[in-house]
Amino acid sequence: MTHLKVMLKYNKLSYSIFIIMIISRYYNRYTLYDESCKWQCLTAQECTSGDCIRIQQCPKLNSLLQQVRSGSSGIDTLRKSICSNDESGLKVCCPKAPTTRGHTLPTKCGSRFTNDRIVGGQDAELGAWPWMVIFRARETSGASGWNCGGVLISEQYVLTAAHCFRDGTHIEFARIGEYDLSKSPDHGKGRTAPQPQDIDVEQVIKHPDFGSPCLKCNDIALVKLAKPAKMHGIFVQPICLPSNPERDMKYPVSAFQGRNGVAAGWGVTDSADYSGTTLSDILQQVNLRIQEQSFCRQQKTKYQNDDMILCAGQGDGKDTCRGDSGGPLMLSDTSGVRYFVVGISSFGATVCGSSGAQGIFTSVHHYIDWIYQNM
Repeated sequence: MTHLKVMLKYNKLSYSIFIIMIISRYYNRYTLYDESCKWQCLTAQECTSGDCIRIQQCPKLNSLLQQVRSGSSGIDTLRKSICSNDESGLKVCCPKAPTTRGHTLPTKCGSRFTNDRIVGGQDAELGAWPWMVIFRARETSGASGWNCGGVLISEQYVLTAAHCFRDGTHIEFARIGEYDLSKSPDHGKGRTAPQPQDIDVEQVIKHPDFGSPCLKCNDIALVKLAKPAKMHGIFVQPICLPSNPERDMKYPVSAFQGRNGVAAGWGVTDSADYSGTTLSDILQQVNLRIQEQSFCRQQKTKYQNDDMILCAGQGDGKDTCRGDSGGPLMLSDTSGVRYFVVGISSFGATVCGSSGAQGIFTSVHHYIDWIYQNM
């Protein structure tokens, strides 16, 4: 171990690169190919469905590499995934994203049709976030009201938080294309939006491990609408999913930290007596910096894996209370053209707006396979 530390110190090799060297040291330089595999990868084991690419371009195996880097097991899996080790470098067979259960993912997503600059917390512009969803719920007592937020990820599926669907809560409908809860239709900057779409909920799919091993662990859910939402240009469209951030966003998951994300919503939570919460008629937006893992390590100790959540806030009283429970934390690609939902609001500070408040978001990328498998 001492030899390893000296080698890393003086040769200035990253530990990730060192692990890759360990993985590949039993392999000569080769490029595996077999006509019988057609467009699949050929590893030392078998023909495998996937793409033979650099490990840094493969979210699933790159995540495993980081776990190995932290001392977890998995090096044998990485070794068995090697499909090429030629002059272009080490490559692994990256599993293809699971196909959805017969549901087609959108070909267009995440486009904004406004150039407003977000400073602090403020009213959003009409059409700024066309994938926003708000749920109407009724309690067993008979009381009804706005319950939680979510985001449209396809014509018929909404991504939200599992904690929004407590026992005794009946979701009456999902509202899509809303902006100002006090007006219908919405107007702004010479635009008139179509009437919001109120669509019944066919199915709520909560993560099977929600609530274990901690109260809000695995706090993510899919809501299937009873019918597809009608797409409507700048007013209704899905947001993009971070399936492969390095390819689609032009930066890896590790680079989320330190970037300014955007949370949006009307300020609704799953609890009517949530301290400090004030419902806004107009859709709100706020910049939230995604913090380094060490910054909110105390919160993350409850979780099995640091990668399960993202921690975001400004440290100046701006936490997620301007957003919704179940609402999104969003990042754009490097061009600022497309937006991706990287987090789902799970919980925030005990008192909204308290100094140094940090919101906890379920990491969408961590659950991307589960999302695809349940659509």
